Amino acid sequence: DGPFQPTPCQELKKLADPQRGSGSIKPNVDLLKQKVNAPANKTESGFLTEKLQNPDHTYRYQNTNIVSPDQHDVPITVGADYIGGGHSHPEDGHPMFSFADVGVLRSAYEQTTPASRRAEVYFMLVCKNQISGAVKSYAIKVDNIISLSSAYDAVWNDPKYASIADEKERMKKIL
Repeated sequence: DGPFQPTPCQELKKLADPQRGSGSIKPNVDLLKQKVNAPANKTESGFLTEKLQNPDHTYRYQNTNIVSPDQHDVPITVGADYIGGGHSHPEDGHPMFSFADVGVLRSAYEQTTPASRRAEVYFMLVCKNQISGAVKSYAIKVDNIISLSSAYDAVWNDPKYASIADEKERMKKIL
């Protein structure tokens, strides 16, 4: 049958394992939950996860919190060492991933090198349901980049949006 392959959920649970010490995303997710529950939740916040190589060629994970001055945008870095991160939506934000969030996941997957790290790429959202008040944490991973990219491009290139040259304005219209 071959070697055991963890499911995406099992991989995400490993990232939140407190035994990872400073490499665990649990404190970062807990901080986002506090921000979402705050009486004045007006801006997005987030964190980034890097997978860094040690001198002995083992790896460690490092998480960095991000504070954004913008209401509906938090700067998520993608690239060689970054495998993901998470963010919150402000009180007037949608209680689910936005189109822009899916774009971040796609970019993180496509810009994460080497290819062996792509299976670890993830993106999280912590948000509050405006009706029930329940705080929810969601995570997404890529299992078919071709399908994800095709669906994303179908919306991005839809004629009702494609005529908008400014990317930020196009994204606002899609949202």
